Amino acid sequence: VIGSFGYTAYAGTVASGPMPFVFPALCPQCQMSVLDPAFAAQVITKKGKAEFFDDPGCLFDYLDRQATPPRAVWFHHRELDRWLPEERVEFVQVPKSPMGYGIQAVDPGTPAAIGLREARERCRRGPGATERR
Repeated sequence: VIGSFGYTAYAGTVASGPMPFVFPALCPQCQMSVLDPAFAAQVITKKGKAEFFDDPGCLFDYLDRQATPPRAVWFHHRELDRWLPEERVEFVQVPKSPMGYGIQAVDPGTPAAIGLREARERCRRGPGATERR
């Protein structure tokens, strides 16, 4: 079943991985269009709904405001057409991203990558904070 701004899980099923996505969608955090898969992220809610984000920083902001943790969190790989689960993702700093958080998801072990916890802490400082140490 397709929702108004992305995909919704099929009734009675539980997503076992990231939901398929056709760009663009609307980011529930900043209300901007999700246009670039290289920066996209998604949350699968406890009810099975997929929410898509235009920047990993928007996803982190969204999670900080939720009372209930999601079922799953996925980040789109910066170069490859695949999703990385939060348990197996790292981030590289980039000069620009859709909302200015300046990170993109990569495989663990990528040179100069930072972990999920560090990326999330930097994003909490606001757009542009990943460039500052």
